[in-house]
Order: sequence, then structure tokens, then C-alpha cells
Amino acid sequence: MTAKILLVVDFPAEADLRQGTLLSMGSAPGKELDSILADVGLSRSDVEITSIFTTRPPNGDINAWAIDRKSIKASVDLLRPWRAIPCKKGVADPKLVQPALERLANTIAKCAPNVIVALGNIPLASLCGVSGIGKLRGALHFYKTTKVIPTYAINGVLANYEWRPSVVADFLKTVREAESPLADLINRKIYIEPTRRDMEFWTERLCAEEFLAFDIETRAKQITCIGFAPNREESFVIPFWFGNENYWSQEDEVFAYKCVRKICASPAIKIAQNGLYDVQYLFKYQIPVVNFLHDTMLLHHSLYPALQKGLDFLGSIYANDRAWKRWRVRGGDTHDLKRDE
Repeated sequence: MTAKILLVVDFPAEADLRQGTLLSMGSAPGKELDSILADVGLSRSDVEITSIFTTRPPNGDINAWAIDRKSIKASVDLLRPWRAIPCKKGVADPKLVQPALERLANTIAKCAPNVIVALGNIPLASLCGVSGIGKLRGALHFYKTTKVIPTYAINGVLANYEWRPSVVADFLKTVREAESPLADLINRKIYIEPTRRDMEFWTERLCAEEFLAFDIETRAKQITCIGFAPNREESFVIPFWFGNENYWSQEDEVFAYKCVRKICASPAIKIAQNGLYDVQYLFKYQIPVVNFLHDTMLLHHSLYPALQKGLDFLGSIYANDRAWKRWRVRGGDTHDLKRDE
């Protein structure tokens, strides 16, 4: 196998320090890693393993190295790379973190992997400056120009075995990403804030498509917008609310709903995620959905019943989009967009 995969853990286990290897083969985490690698067609010879820290904090708890955020300035060497590693109270001491990150950067440069797997929150924070492994696992991140796929730490899998199927899915994605150093990112175009003239054009265009994915958003038991995507590069959003106000005049809103009804009645094969929710809402508006044949949630769940089936999870394993639910505060407006840089 020519693909290059680098696994990054936080620090050595006690068994690793005794044996001089990370995720040592005789230990429980090492055996679990070998099992996961075997499930995706890999072995130890296909991966390199490194750690953020070469030493182990007391009791294996990063919080033992925590300092108050107010003390950071006195500890930071501005000539060295620096990313904060969050702890329960403050951050890990920069005097320990900075040389560790410098060593990690040298290791990555020497290994030149096509993809890095960040095993846990500490590697994710060290490489990408973000944390929250439960929300970010599986989504594509970057360390400089190198692809990073975060997933749960192996010790976390042993403590919460229901996480294992997700980790296997993340490693399957890693195998695909390891084929090339380049990221297959999609340049998506999302058309919003249409005029009545735009609606006329969109309706004619969408009614002529062979496939249409659709999705609605609701608030207070009303449809706030509906989106249609004829392919993976484009989507067209028809709004009905703008903030807490109507987007259209009364006459134009009637026209917009007629457009939606016409699009939903087109012969195109319709695709949705948990589409029964969308269909029953549209039916209340007397908008039947013709040729609704595929539901991504149900199709995925029939194939992999042990995995989660929410759209954010499906996006994390099937697509290369960032973890988009972290971009926007729930209930906020477009000024609340936050990207994980």
C-alpha cells in the first residue's frame, strides 16, 4: 500500500513507556487498534504512530498540567508554534505544549503523510486548534495543507464500545483519503434570497431535472424555507421567513408556494433525509411530493444499523464538507456563522 497514514495520540500509556512503542501490541488499546485496522484492510505496517507528548501526565490526566489562562503570557515563547490545549481549568502549560508541538511538526514534515488521524480531543486541538470530538469526528480538517480526520481515542472506544462502529467508519474514510494528498473538495453554490423572476427561472429549471434532493426547515409549526438540489454542486433555497418577518408580499408568497407545488409534482426522482418529516409538512400545505423514492437516512440505516443516522453523521463519513452544524449558532442569523479555522 502506497498511501501514507499518520496516527496521532495524546501521550504514551504506561505500557507504552515500558515497551518503548505507542499503542503497544500487547496492551488492550494496542489490540483494539489492530482489530480496527484489520476491519478496514490495514495493518501496523500501513501506518505510522506518533504522540503529542513523549511523557505522561500524572494519572494520565492532562488537567494535571493545566494553568490558568491569565498565566499564559508568561509561559508562551513567541518564537515557537503555539495552540492552546483546553483543560477543565484553563489550558495545558505552554512550556510543555510548545516544544511538543514543535517536535510534532518535525515528525509530520518527515513522515509527509497523505492524511493524519487525530485520535481524540488533545490531538485535534493540537493539530487544528479546535475541540469537541463528538461533533467534529469524521469531518475533514487540515493541519496546514495536510488532511486531518479526527476520531475517538482508542481508550475512549474501550470505555464506550458503542463508539467503535463510528471509529471504523472514520478509518474507512481515512483509507480513501490516504490515496492522495489532495482533498476532493466540492465548490458548492447555494442560491438564496430569490426574486419573483428568479423563482420563475428556478421552477422551470428544476422541473426539468432527473433527480431532486429536497429539505425543509420549520419553526413554530410553519415552513420557514425549502431547498432543492439537482446535483451535488448546486442548491436553490426558497425562503418564506426572513428573521421573524415574511420574506414575500402576500401575492408573491402565494406565487412561491405554487412554484414549490409545481417542483414537487415534477417527474424528477425525489431524495430526502428523514423525508417523512418533510412530506407530512408539505402535505399540510396541500403540496404532494411525487416520485419520492429515496430516503438517505433509511438507506444508510438499512446498510449500517449500528451507526448513527443523523445528517451530520452521514456527512461526516460520506462527504468532505466541514462539520457544518458548528458554523452557525442554533436559532441565530447569518451574522452568527462560526467556522472552525
